[in-house]
Amino acid sequence: MKNLEKIVYDKLTEHPKRINHTKGVIQTAVNLCKAHGVNENDCYLAALFHDYTKYDTVEVHEKYLGKEFIKKYEKQPFLYHPYSGAIALKELVPEVSDYVLNAIRYHTWCRPNATKLDKIIFIADKCEPNRVYPDAKMIYELALKDLDEALIYALKSNVKHLETKNLFPHPDQIKTLVHYQVKKENL
Repeated sequence: MKNLEKIVYDKLTEHPKRINHTKGVIQTAVNLCKAHGVNENDCYLAALFHDYTKYDTVEVHEKYLGKEFIKKYEKQPFLYHPYSGAIALKELVPEVSDYVLNAIRYHTWCRPNATKLDKIIFIADKCEPNRVYPDAKMIYELALKDLDEALIYALKSNVKHLETKNLFPHPDQIKTLVHYQVKKENL
């Protein structure tokens, strides 16, 4: 793991805030994994690589993802890094499981029928200690007790944030939110 840490932190060396964020996500994710009985090594690896390709150029993302993917999400370029990051990790660690790779892929707004690891990485990204927005602490407190409740709260918080900037959530983000709201209502 130390070798992988060096690879990630060397790549992010010009972005010290991103290194601190990554460390915060790792710390938060591991705490949530302990609380919910999820393998800590899987959790650590997914958290470590969740923003690995965040600052890569579109050209680099295109090498990982192909022109079709880039075109499909050209209005949401922030979606490049979760997918390219998963591919980069697979190249570095060929034996890494899809379970870990999916947690990286879906950390931006999770997905319906997510695994516990998917939810934990998504939530940890939103509420790690370096996040200063008001909902971060509440998301973490909820997540210690109920991952789905924290996921709903985090997604709603993000949608509200986008609306204040006159931006619109991606349809997949709304689909994920509705999925968990309906699931909660049917319990």
